[in-house]
Amino acid sequence: MGEKFELVIESNHFSDAGVQENALGLDGKILKGRETVLLDLATEKIDPKDHKTETDPTLYHSEKTGRGPLHAGWVVSKIFLCCVVCCSQSLNLLIFFFLLPWTRKRLTL
Repeated sequence: MGEKFELVIESNHFSDAGVQENALGLDGKILKGRETVLLDLATEKIDPKDHKTETDPTLYHSEKTGRGPLHAGWVVSKIFLCCVVCCSQSLNLLIFFFLLPWTRKRLTL
């Protein structure tokens, strides 16, 4: 994206319900400054204009697999029953390069 801006997205999927402390192997500086956000599909608030009942995981039941619908606390109940839960771990870095009168600096968000 040129010399002034860089966007880095790394993603891995694990069958551990998100319990790994450093799943992406981050270095100390980035690991210390990270923010962990848990996205639970059963409890996320959705804008009514974007809501579709046919794709709502709290309403959908799969006839083929017998899974669903999801309820609040579904992750804990699945772990308790020793079920496999797939988790996506993602790292999103936004890097800006800017010039000061005497040097070039790098700012990572």
